[in-house]
Amino acid sequence: MQRKFFGKTRLALFRKEAAAFIAISSEIDAELSAAGVPASQRRLISNGVDTCRFAPVDDPEKQRLRAQLGLHPQALVAVFVGRLVPIKRLDILISIWPLVREKYSEAILYIAGSGPMENELKAAAGEGVQFLGSQEDISPVLKASDLFLLPSDAEGLPVALLEAMACGLPCVVTEVGGIPDVITNHKDGIFVPADSPEAFLQAVLFLLDHPEIRDGIGKLARERIIQKYSVEDMADQLVELYQQLIHPGEKP
Repeated sequence: MQRKFFGKTRLALFRKEAAAFIAISSEIDAELSAAGVPASQRRLISNGVDTCRFAPVDDPEKQRLRAQLGLHPQALVAVFVGRLVPIKRLDILISIWPLVREKYSEAILYIAGSGPMENELKAAAGEGVQFLGSQEDISPVLKASDLFLLPSDAEGLPVALLEAMACGLPCVVTEVGGIPDVITNHKDGIFVPADSPEAFLQAVLFLLDHPEIRDGIGKLARERIIQKYSVEDMADQLVELYQQLIHPGEKP
């Protein structure tokens, strides 16, 4: 907003008139603080996910979903979900996938989403990369997959990441935006440096090489979402905030 025409004026008006600002990550909360929004006006309430709709499935159901997608039963499947735009750095995933398939010839990379880079990315993609386009319901794809990959240069707090973690997927991500609020490195996900194809490749191969570690990280990822990022918890926090604004001074 501060870079937009009249943005600073609008922000000053919001600081004066708004009852509260909701930040979805600690990074955004810090930006609001730096812009002069006092702590009394700021509330950190993260995005939430439906942990019933997005949940792991047992092996028979996973194989049924894979059959619907035309997957080999033993294929190792990684998935990206998001807009096909430069900041998401899908060029990294496409560049490393031939190297992944040198070791795992049945490995599949699903790219779900649409955007201005779609044709360019399709032209650069090799064997084993499949573009799914925009999905009205991404949950079957997540439940059929083994890994979630997000190599972005910048993020807020991506709902796609929360949904993948809720499905029990181990995630390889860059340590940007609100992602460090959600993931503890090598516990419920793996961080790699931004703009580092080699590091991303090594993290992917590590998880594919160690299914027991992969499963353990996935289980802890789901536990993390249930504990702090369920849609019910988000709704409770919003209700509490509105109650405090409607009845200032009263205990929630």
